[in-house]
Amino acid sequence: MSEQAEIQRTIEKALAKRNKARSKKMWSVADDIRNMLKEMGVLIQDTGPNTSEWRWAKGALEDSEAEEDGSDDSDSAEAPPPAPAPKKKRAASTDDEAAPKKKRKTFPGGLVATILQPGSGKTAQNRKKITMKYVGTLAKNGREFDRGKIAFRLGAGEVIKGWDVGCAGMAVGERRQLFIPAKLGYGKRGAPPDIPPNA
Repeated sequence: MSEQAEIQRTIEKALAKRNKARSKKMWSVADDIRNMLKEMGVLIQDTGPNTSEWRWAKGALEDSEAEEDGSDDSDSAEAPPPAPAPKKKRAASTDDEAAPKKKRKTFPGGLVATILQPGSGKTAQNRKKITMKYVGTLAKNGREFDRGKIAFRLGAGEVIKGWDVGCAGMAVGERRQLFIPAKLGYGKRGAPPDIPPNA
């Protein structure tokens, strides 16, 4: 499966979980999933009480593809078709489109890094010790499972593979959101009881 197809599948799963949360009136969970997807450059349009459609924010997909191959030629990759336009526009979707564009990069394996706040100064390099603050949440329901501060040698396998990949090149003071697929996190086994299998 291509990286793009894997990302689309992950977005579809998250959207289905958001719709399920909406049907159970778990509004904070639905909002957390919507915000996570928004940070990835995905806009959501609710089409019914328990149904939604998604599309890439203008420029989000093209930026990601250009970063992957180092070129600006976004015509070389096939973009997903946009969702049909809703019959009624809601004020929230206008706010989504007016939000500042975040820089997003997709790595091999499906990891998506979104720069929330740029940093300055030295950047994280392989085999060098870095220290970072983090908050770990599940994409499935937005539940926080861990938070803290950690020091580790980047790329040395001291932490999950997703951190070694997603933290490379971060500048001092930078804030990144990492969407880490299970295979770059805790895999099929998870880390019970806080992190379920394939999370």
